[in-house]
Amino acid sequence: MNLRITSVFLTFLGTVGVSQGEDFISSTEDLAQSLDDVFNVEELSAYGLQCLNGDLAKVPFAEDPFEAVIGLLENYCDEDEALTFESALEKYEQCSGYDVAEFIETFWSALVGMGMKCLGYGYQMSKLLDDFPNLPEMPLPRIPDECATSFLGHNPFGNFLRYHSTQPEKEMKCLAQLNQDLPYCTLRRWPIPIVGEILKFFACFSSKLEDVYSEYCNRELKVMSGCLPPLAEMENANDQQCQKWLNQCTVDLTETGNMPSINMFLPPPLSSAPIADICKGTAVDDSLKDIPNHYEAFQNACFTDEDVEFWTEATTKEESASNGERNMRSRTLLSNQ
Repeated sequence: MNLRITSVFLTFLGTVGVSQGEDFISSTEDLAQSLDDVFNVEELSAYGLQCLNGDLAKVPFAEDPFEAVIGLLENYCDEDEALTFESALEKYEQCSGYDVAEFIETFWSALVGMGMKCLGYGYQMSKLLDDFPNLPEMPLPRIPDECATSFLGHNPFGNFLRYHSTQPEKEMKCLAQLNQDLPYCTLRRWPIPIVGEILKFFACFSSKLEDVYSEYCNRELKVMSGCLPPLAEMENANDQQCQKWLNQCTVDLTETGNMPSINMFLPPPLSSAPIADICKGTAVDDSLKDIPNHYEAFQNACFTDEDVEFWTEATTKEESASNGERNMRSRTLLSNQ
């Protein structure tokens, strides 16, 4: 139910797993492929084609694609377009709760930082999962705070991933509006200019993924409905009971060749993430409407307070406010130049 988090985690494991040989790489790829099977590739391709507009759509057919890309990047905004661009970004931040421009500008350095802080954990996990899908135990070892906060903390990258994972339904509406509001030009920013055409494509494509998320939600909730215990059994649950239920939803399923619950397969604190808003909405099958509350009861019964509180909205909002203050100071400095 947290597609972005799942993708980041599996990609990272696959990368560090190079040191453990092809068996581990192929196993993580198999799991990722199983996720891909939930989605309709042709449908995703159709969304992509619908969102190709402007000069970006001309690049594949240009006589010199490289020159076409350069022209696309260097199509800088004039003064009026820049104001429109800035207004669209601010409107999106008000809608979504995070600054997409700050995310873009810090993206590459954030990836390097995540690699540095998570390399040790990734190497440990690659050895642990060397014999995947034969898992030694669940839950998987907890992600150290330094690593977890590097990609889910209260920073531009973490704010984006948190919001993108837990509130996709709300965000898709914000992205659809961003696509409509953005001009096609490139906004001058340091250190990375923001290419309007590329951002518009991302916003358009991501805003059309409601069916993709819905299919994922229904698949995940159906797995949970078959392996979680009745709510009454979760009252005053002990460690042994929690371990049993976790195994039922993960290793017991993989041993029979079935897909486990992806949420419960992820290590803490990823597994304690709130259920995505779209998985609680009208897109979910009627027979599965109660499962999100069921899983949240399991989280409260079996996860530590530290892991559950890692996702608290109050903490996220507090940090987001400080980010917003820094952005306002930056804009003031720019306007005075």
